[in-house]
Amino acid sequence: MLKLQHWYFDPAQSMITIFIHVFIIVIALVYFQPDRPMRFYYWSGALIKVMAGLILGWLYWKLGEGDTLTFHQKALELYQLFFTDYWQELFTAHNPVFKSEARTELFTKILSALYWTNGGNYWISATYLSLLSFAGAWQIIRQIRKYEAWLVLPAVIAFLWLPSAVFWTSGVLKDSLIAGALFYLMAVMIQYYCENKFSIFQYLLVGLSLLILFYLKFYLLATIGLSMGILAWWQLLQKLDLSLQLRWTFTFGFVIIMGLLVTQLNMNLHLDKLPQAIFDNYHSIAHQSETGTFITFDNLKPNWTSLSLHLSLGLWAGISRPYLWEVNWMLVIPATEHVIFILLLAFTFYKRAIPKHPLLWIGIFYCFILATFLPLVAPNFGSLIRYEAAYTSLLLFLLLIPVFQSKLLKAKSN
Repeated sequence: MLKLQHWYFDPAQSMITIFIHVFIIVIALVYFQPDRPMRFYYWSGALIKVMAGLILGWLYWKLGEGDTLTFHQKALELYQLFFTDYWQELFTAHNPVFKSEARTELFTKILSALYWTNGGNYWISATYLSLLSFAGAWQIIRQIRKYEAWLVLPAVIAFLWLPSAVFWTSGVLKDSLIAGALFYLMAVMIQYYCENKFSIFQYLLVGLSLLILFYLKFYLLATIGLSMGILAWWQLLQKLDLSLQLRWTFTFGFVIIMGLLVTQLNMNLHLDKLPQAIFDNYHSIAHQSETGTFITFDNLKPNWTSLSLHLSLGLWAGISRPYLWEVNWMLVIPATEHVIFILLLAFTFYKRAIPKHPLLWIGIFYCFILATFLPLVAPNFGSLIRYEAAYTSLLLFLLLIPVFQSKLLKAKSN
């Protein structure tokens, strides 16, 4: 069990630090708040994010162990090296970039830099990281309001109010940074399709977001990078004024070529290594999990034939698992969310709601890739729910569109 130290240094000094940072946060939120019709969504989303980050920290603190406490302890140790070896440690990599230890090391260094602004206070840092994730989600909502205002409410429900996704992308976790980067890139894709005008600052944020994903979750960089490439390619084909059939044909070929290039991002993505990597990862997690707490793929083998046969099972698991009867009380909320996904998916098929917008198809592609492969590499229910936060908000948004579209059509007919 991790021994916690130095959550606060000096009580009086700590209270002053907390007051200063709370003041800064409130002023910043007030400064960036939208016009009156959107303020409830804005403030509720920000408050839920902050509370989720604080509750996550409190729960892990009560348990006495967990990733967030490990990050805190290591960042605090690094922070305390100032005047000695801090800067040398900050810019020295101790692990290869493709190793999980390197991702922990990088996040710890980022957290230690944040600690210099608040005296090593975990709770203030958790608040800032939660709001960074919120800022990315809010950018999506801003873009949707700008171009498709009738979709604002489903976007708010999906990106700000979905409980498990909000919880696992808040607080002192790598996922807070990752979600902020992912959501910002999604917002940029909307702006690129609708307007294609960007400031230098936006280009810098895009580059920073891609770097965050490269160092913290390379497979998410591969997925969102491929999605962005498809969008750019589609826009190019539109400018060439080609027929719809030719555009789809060329886009299909582009996806195959880009997919092959993406496999070069990491050694585990190489075509000759991917089936073995998935197989090894699945069995490693399955062996560490108790019976009944993970998804079983009994016939999975380390070859492309077996992997191809399991893709549909992986996709269904990514949408529907865990079932309500498979979990204890702690996982009831995410299991209930998956019931909602199934019902919304059934409604979509019932309405025969076939997307026509290219961005929706790219969103479906993004969710398809992650929902298919994540259950295969992270079959444990607890781990899967955490990793699913990378796509469940977008999935819910896509599934809510037919519902709100149906309501809109009924309102118009009346």
